[in-house]
Amino acid sequence: MFQTQSKTLLLRFQRPFEWNDVDDAVLANGGAILEGFFDAARVDRLNAEFDAYIAASSPKMPNSGSTDFDEFLGHKTLRVQNLLNTIPSGADVVGNKEIVGWSDRTFAPVSTTCVLNSAELIQINPGERQQRLHRDTGQWPDVFSTECPILTNAIIALDPFSHENGATRVVPQSADWDRTRVPRDDEVTCALMNPGDALFIRGDTIHGGGPNRSARPRRALSLSYCLGWLRPIENNLLNVSKDQAGKLCPTLQQVLGFGLYDGGDLGTSILGVYGNYSTPAKFLGEDR
Repeated sequence: MFQTQSKTLLLRFQRPFEWNDVDDAVLANGGAILEGFFDAARVDRLNAEFDAYIAASSPKMPNSGSTDFDEFLGHKTLRVQNLLNTIPSGADVVGNKEIVGWSDRTFAPVSTTCVLNSAELIQINPGERQQRLHRDTGQWPDVFSTECPILTNAIIALDPFSHENGATRVVPQSADWDRTRVPRDDEVTCALMNPGDALFIRGDTIHGGGPNRSARPRRALSLSYCLGWLRPIENNLLNVSKDQAGKLCPTLQQVLGFGLYDGGDLGTSILGVYGNYSTPAKFLGEDR
């Protein structure tokens, strides 16, 4: 049941944060909750900016072209990506020095920097079902680390997180489990948070959104960073213009990075999406 509380609870920290303790807790336990990470004024500002963007643009639910992936994302879960161009505070959020600093320190044993993996608003609307428990590192099927994560994720509550409205479910200490192990109900805990609190988790910790059985949406920011070297040597997307890329054959578009990687047959994820989980071909003005 989604209300089951794990015997191993997430440690909670308050400002001023002792970052060495936070880092150790996330690495050892898989995650930690930082209370009051964003103050009330910043939460109110972010909610107002998202309200304005949603009212003006009416973003649609994810339509990646993959039935399984869209089911995973949620048919009643609104997602807003490309935060740098959708809300005024996008740059402040994505470049948050405390989150980037935590990611850099986490990756320090194997990487000198981090790079943004994804940044999005996740709004779980009433009636949404429980999300499948997963590891974010499942995006890369053959990259699996237990000592040093290859990915970090900060989930910042913009609404209260409760049992009823879909609080993120976390399986503490699951990072070093065998990939085939399925958590028992008593190994799952809910990240109960107030607006402004943040859940920091390593990307190989099992987690997932809970079901929203309330009458109101539940909002959060999800900011994910991966190892700085987890990308090609050459940044090929900067080598061609949008007009030039649109005239290339599909094979060349794919190898340059204008195509999706669909790992569904391998039980993994879709990579390289554009906008709200749509195909990069739409960026080039194509229908496919």
